[in-house]
Amino acid sequence: EFAGGKQTVSYKRKKIDYFLKDNSIKILRNNVFKFPVNSAYLNVQKKYGFITYLRKNEQPCYTNSFNIFSSTFEDKVLLDDYFEYQNTKTKFLVKQLGFDSKNRLEKLKIKYIFSNEDVVFPVRFQIDLNKNIDNYDLKLKIDSYSWGINETDNFFYKNLDLKVFDGKRLLKKFEVISKDSWIGNGYGINKDIFSWYRDYQLEKGYDFQKNKFHFEISGKLIFFESNNQEEKDINFLIPVNLN
Repeated sequence: EFAGGKQTVSYKRKKIDYFLKDNSIKILRNNVFKFPVNSAYLNVQKKYGFITYLRKNEQPCYTNSFNIFSSTFEDKVLLDDYFEYQNTKTKFLVKQLGFDSKNRLEKLKIKYIFSNEDVVFPVRFQIDLNKNIDNYDLKLKIDSYSWGINETDNFFYKNLDLKVFDGKRLLKKFEVISKDSWIGNGYGINKDIFSWYRDYQLEKGYDFQKNKFHFEISGKLIFFESNNQEEKDINFLIPVNLN
């Protein structure tokens, strides 16, 4: 799928408001269809709603059909990375930077593992920043694997931001998960085996000099028990220093 491609999602009524108010997508059509239910005892019709939308950003498609036991090779790599982190305590799994003769950044690839006493499952961030002809392409990807940690707990990522600094000066903040989006309210993606990204193309004028810039990743996780309305918010702030 490509940004701008049409997507269709069936929905339950309680989720619809969050979806329709999501600023990262553009709603094209909202239709409700009635289908007869074949039964020897019932003569009823069932309603299904279908929404066609465009993605405004380069990000994954939403889905509301999950296989909680699904697993891919990338999930195995994430668990291998977490095992390595537990043994070495090295948070940077990958740190590759390339500069030109004037110490200006040409390419960057960072893989960073995160876990603490509150977030006891592995969370991996990947940052890619590559120079093209006259600007930079930026991508932040997040992967986490939490299935089986605590079956009574549910959680979702309320928001996720990437900040770029030149020294102490904030150059720009990028919203990877918006608090007003469908995913930022706990819908639209598998939360147990979680994967999300957003791509950006930076406007002209950025000049990343060696040893003068760094990143900061911040966000909020909301945990709740399925049989309890009480929520627990966990804020995290991760400085990604490259020196």
